[in-house]
Amino acid sequence: MPLRRSDRLMAMGGDRRDNTPPRERRRRHRGRGSGETDGRPVPQLENLAPEPEINLPPPPEPQPPNPHTPSLDQLIANQNRLIANQNQFIQAMADLLQAQKN
Repeated sequence: MPLRRSDRLMAMGGDRRDNTPPRERRRRHRGRGSGETDGRPVPQLENLAPEPEINLPPPPEPQPPNPHTPSLDQLIANQNRLIANQNQFIQAMADLLQAQKN
């Protein structure tokens, strides 16, 4: 009669594996998140440590709008003025370069 694998392991000084079928053994050794447990107790929410209370400062009081804040139309006009100044500068530089070449 041929020796079983577990008997051969015992003869070589190894451990005898349990007699669970291979499919059950694979199922038992799956990693975390498989949804299955291997007999260990699953921690319940009641057993977890309570979350510490976080003392946050009260929210700041709402401030009235600043009367010195420019309106959107003023901001757009300022931006357009800056762009016009930049375009004038670029044109002046181009004219200078053209004059140096001639």
